[in-house]
Amino acid sequence: MSHTEVIVIAEPFSVVSAAMKKPLEQTINKSESLPGVSGDYMLTPGRFGLPGSRHIVCLTDGTSAEEESLEREDSLTSSHFRYIVWNYTTAKAKPIEYGVGEFRTTQLDPGHTQIRWTYSFMLKGDVFPGDLGAFGRWLFRVTFLDREYAAMMNGVLNGYKDGALMRQAVSR
Repeated sequence: MSHTEVIVIAEPFSVVSAAMKKPLEQTINKSESLPGVSGDYMLTPGRFGLPGSRHIVCLTDGTSAEEESLEREDSLTSSHFRYIVWNYTTAKAKPIEYGVGEFRTTQLDPGHTQIRWTYSFMLKGDVFPGDLGAFGRWLFRVTFLDREYAAMMNGVLNGYKDGALMRQAVSR
């Protein structure tokens, strides 16, 4: 199951890309239903984002998840970043085997950049609601993925937009 959120920001790719380069704890905030990110711990040498790099993501409720960068491509007007997350320890993620996220950031014209974020989940087949098959996947989608998780994704994208607009306003 996957969910996609898209935003178009009235700034060039270079400005949007720079605004997206901030720590996760400044990107994913706690909501009423989901924990935020409090920090991370690198498991591989170097910084996170290069293919094969891995880190533990620490959440504001004291739990964690493991994340690995799968793909990263960058050019002057676009970028693609794909990653996998697993070993979720937060109760909200109990039915999740793993998640795969993908960011595609593309300059549409010199003054507009689109960010397309798709997140897909694989449910555990022996834990509710995954143990209910197709009905369980539908239930997970309508109660979590398309609501709570979509709201978090939308908040992140709007944070990138606000950051890009502020960054550009300061430079003007």
